[in-house]
Amino acid sequence: MLRPILAGKNPLEIQKLWELMYRTTYYAGRMGITLAAISGVEMALWDIMGKTMGVPLYRLLGGRAHDKLRAYASLARYPNPAHVAQACTAMAEKGYTAIKLHEIDVAAVAAARKSVGSDIDLLLDVNCPWMCRKPLKWANNLSPSISIGMRNRLARRRLRWASGSTSGSQYPNRCW
Repeated sequence: MLRPILAGKNPLEIQKLWELMYRTTYYAGRMGITLAAISGVEMALWDIMGKTMGVPLYRLLGGRAHDKLRAYASLARYPNPAHVAQACTAMAEKGYTAIKLHEIDVAAVAAARKSVGSDIDLLLDVNCPWMCRKPLKWANNLSPSISIGMRNRLARRRLRWASGSTSGSQYPNRCW
């Protein structure tokens, strides 16, 4: 889809190529795989520019902002709490002090907390669509992230951060 748009173009004109890709792919939608593909190409273009200029990417983007950054493990969504616990244990054993989960139920988060103890920060990202009716039945939304009932249940799991669903979607049965 993007190859014909980019063929023969100057890869150092990143902004121009991004806009061209974005405008030309309007028929494919403005979310999902289309934007993921454009993002992947943009990353490659920045890499090309850095290599062409002989400088690291961070310099092209304005220089180093931090001397040190904390890394976290970002896990996929797992089919059951036992798998979540196993994956969290493996990441803690690799030395991560924070683990981002993509789980949508309290039992999975509880299994994660139990598996790694209280010294590991758990982050919860429910960026994948939730069916809104169930969490919204628990309570009205307290924040753009999680309903009151879910937030209270998850608070007991000592989460450091949570984000993801909102009820103001243009799609009536989904939270984005």
